[in-house]
Amino acid sequence: MINRSYIEYAGLIIFILTAYFSAGHHHADEHFQLIEFAQYKLGNIDANFLPWEFHEKMRPSLQPWIAFIFIKASKLLQIDNPFTITFMLRLLSALLYWYIITKLNKLLSERYFKDGFTKNLFYFLSYFLWFVPYLAVRFSSENYTAIFLLFGLYYILKDDKNVKNLVYASIFLAISVLFRYQTGITVIAIILWIILIAKTPIKQLIVPAIAFFIVIAGGTFLDYLFYGEFVLAPYNYLKLNLIEGKATSFGTEPWYFYFIYFLAFAFPIISILILFFLGIGLVKLKKNIFTWTIVPFILIHILLSHKE
Repeated sequence: MINRSYIEYAGLIIFILTAYFSAGHHHADEHFQLIEFAQYKLGNIDANFLPWEFHEKMRPSLQPWIAFIFIKASKLLQIDNPFTITFMLRLLSALLYWYIITKLNKLLSERYFKDGFTKNLFYFLSYFLWFVPYLAVRFSSENYTAIFLLFGLYYILKDDKNVKNLVYASIFLAISVLFRYQTGITVIAIILWIILIAKTPIKQLIVPAIAFFIVIAGGTFLDYLFYGEFVLAPYNYLKLNLIEGKATSFGTEPWYFYFIYFLAFAFPIISILILFFLGIGLVKLKKNIFTWTIVPFILIHILLSHKE
């Protein structure tokens, strides 16, 4: 049997190397709506050069603030090279992703896999499936919302009746929403799972609920500091994209777009196997928290004509 700690540390090395050798960004938002937002607060970019989302005050400010602090700290350490700074941001992403995947793997492998081969295969794929390290190092809202969502799920899976764990989960889930508002769909589904499937007593959810809303309020305060006035950025986001249909001006796709895109670009054979076994898993594990996490998020995005 392979020592799974070898897989973990090999994964860590691959993640670090990927962070070092990666260049540019996966999607333009990673730069123009995060790094440049931070540069604006640093006084290096005039607001007139920022994208329209800034002027509509619809983007969460948590991640630009992280970039702001990171760049500011780098300058204090006399690190001025932008390529070095962006590498360090990718390295931070890689380490966070590796850490939570490693924590989750130990929990999930004991719970769901009975033999050594499937445990090792699960471990291996969670680090080395080709697109995992590539996406894990991105300083993007998609990556950070996923990381903190996984932290929240980890504490729920540890014990969904323990108030302390639920408080930690609430904090991480709230932070995940502050990175990307669409994650609210998933968080609502997770809350419903806790109430309807796990049947956690409501009285044990009061303190976690308070923790959740305190974090969301903290995010609103950060938005106030960032935009210079009180704003409800999530409302602005929904109003512009869903009610006024701004998102559709950037292109629309048919409902089956995600399936075709995934099959084509996640590398055929691998993508076919993943989609096939994902379907089997969702059908067999209807009451599993991961099913409740995945399905509503995908369904809502399938229904929206503009595909992210």
